[in-house]
Amino acid sequence: MSLVAAFPLGTSYLPGEAVILRVFETRYLQLLRDVGDTSRSFVTALIEAGSEVGGGEKRFDAGVTVSIDHIAPAEFGFQLFAHAENVVDIVGWNDDLDYPRAEVTEQPLVITDSEQARESLHAVADDIR
Repeated sequence: MSLVAAFPLGTSYLPGEAVILRVFETRYLQLLRDVGDTSRSFVTALIEAGSEVGGGEKRFDAGVTVSIDHIAPAEFGFQLFAHAENVVDIVGWNDDLDYPRAEVTEQPLVITDSEQARESLHAVADDIR
């Protein structure tokens, strides 16, 4: 298990998907500064209920790691270009710091045939629902 930077969102991603975000909130600008110099990755999780603005939302316990490809200045904040990579289980949250951090365990996604791929995608979709 490891504690990693996290960005709860109202959108979910599957491994391999492009992730494009407009980042403008102070806490997530700090997240980008912190991970931009080190791992260049963070975890995102779908918000189940509540509002992502200012915290206080209820989050799902599954997410994906997001790897940053590049960051560009935008008219307001920054535009983040990245891609979703690995499925993670989120076993805990730490919101006491500048931005959320999630305690995660990585879930290997091993596909050996198309039937297994279909079943895996259905399982992910069920988790999201």
